[in-house]
Amino acid sequence: MEPQVADYYNEMPQIVHIIDAMNQELAEVQKKYEALQKEHTELHEKYTELDEKHKHNIRVFKEFSEALRNINQL
Repeated sequence: MEPQVADYYNEMPQIVHIIDAMNQELAEVQKKYEALQKEHTELHEKYTELDEKHKHNIRVFKEFSEALRNINQL
């Protein structure tokens, strides 16, 4: 951006205020990103835990089904 005539008379150029506003917006977006990152990590941990339980339940169900088949064959 080209300097404005008013910037000659101001203590700080107008672009400085724009950059400050952009930095503030960036800080807000970074806070939101960090919150989402934390939530993602927590959900991923819960998913992994549930997946392990699910795998165990499938194994137990298969063993139970096999035992029922063996009983039916008797």
